[in-house]
Amino acid sequence: MVKKIKKPGFKKNNKVKIKSKAWYNAKKNSHGFAETGICGFSKDMADWCGQEMTISKVIKDEDGSIYYKMIEDNGKFSWDENMFM
Repeated sequence: MVKKIKKPGFKKNNKVKIKSKAWYNAKKNSHGFAETGICGFSKDMADWCGQEMTISKVIKDEDGSIYYKMIEDNGKFSWDENMFM
């Protein structure tokens, strides 16, 4: 079986807007965690909802998953494309 290689949809220094607080509130569970498929969206990340952020690093895991680090949170969280508007 041939595995399809996924390419990042965004590059370093691209600006992205984080999904809204309404999106987070609709997706979160009783612990404040929203599953997005690759990275989890925590209640601490919700402070960034609706804000524009700048990608500082694009990371591709061995399994082909792609996630991003941001300048504004000093790389604290891992973000995936399902979290962007």
